[in-house]
Amino acid sequence: MSSNRLCVCGHRESCHSHCEVPYGTLDCLGFICECRGFTPAPVTAKGTALHHSRLTGVGKLVGSHLYLHADYALEATSRIKALKHELGVKLEKVLALRIQEFPAFQFRCLRLDLKTGAIRFDEAPDFDSAREPMVGKWLNLTPEWRVKRDFSSQIWHHKWLWVKPSYQNFDVSQSQAWSAKYCPLIAGVPCGDVKRFAKQLHDVGLS
Repeated sequence: MSSNRLCVCGHRESCHSHCEVPYGTLDCLGFICECRGFTPAPVTAKGTALHHSRLTGVGKLVGSHLYLHADYALEATSRIKALKHELGVKLEKVLALRIQEFPAFQFRCLRLDLKTGAIRFDEAPDFDSAREPMVGKWLNLTPEWRVKRDFSSQIWHHKWLWVKPSYQNFDVSQSQAWSAKYCPLIAGVPCGDVKRFAKQLHDVGLS
């Protein structure tokens, strides 16, 4: 198997190597495996494969930050707690704090800090409709109850990593195909600024 072909499930190393976990069965931590076989992973110009976080089976890992859709927050924190108990407890504390102190804050996505246990709750108003969705309003909470709020017009790339293949509110395979189309052509990291990213695409004949 070539190095740029990864199992869409992301739950077990055996699944990455041999796809031995049948669809719908439980993995070693008791979570449903959604493996449907191997699918070509989009790669960057340097040949680096893009894939879901192997720690949680969903989400985009950038440094110590894990980006994912809110639908998977509880499952992700449970998986983290099973492997890194102290970190998982901190994340659960912040999730509870948001419900207690900021119940009216609307968000679709989260950014988990896997070092500190802080969570940024992102409005992501066009997550399901935009090819590269915007962060929008955000609320950052730490386990020490430090609070920060702001707004960002930055965009995200590879939104299919935020969700599982079974997500229904946008075409996940289409989003993944878009990543596979432009990623090998762009030198460097796709820019988070709308205009600069548009120029990156324009320079390689895309829009």
